[in-house]
Amino acid sequence: MAAKEHEEHGHREKEVEVFINGHEKKIPAGTYKVRKLKEELGVPEDQGLAEIRGKETLPLKDDEEVKVHGGEKFVSHKRRGGSS
Repeated sequence: MAAKEHEEHGHREKEVEVFINGHEKKIPAGTYKVRKLKEELGVPEDQGLAEIRGKETLPLKDDEEVKVHGGEKFVSHKRRGGSS
């Protein structure tokens, strides 16, 4: 897959490997709103997303920003009560 253009930045970003639910996925490096990152990773809109850092699992809010450099590990999950 060739590098894609980010609508937000209007320039080409190099692709990096990240992991979603234990599966490798290549996406352009950069800063993403979690909502857009879920789209890139193929996570359904109605599911939550968390980043795994070491032994910690950090829940991410849809309007939060995440920097992707490569090697990040994410896990999707069913949302639990409340809103995000």
